[in-house]
Amino acid sequence: MAVGLIPACLFCFHFSVWGAQRLFPGQMMRSLILRLETVDQRMHEMVE
Repeated sequence: MAVGLIPACLFCFHFSVWGAQRLFPGQMMRSLILRLETVDQRMHEMVE
């Protein structure tokens, strides 16, 4: 069950990052995206 949820969460996460890039361009968004990518990398490490 949890294994099936992880890819779905990652997909939603990447999609929301993509949507956020379209909605909020600029410097503020770049720092937020960097923070989100750090969280994303940690999630991938936890999965592995």
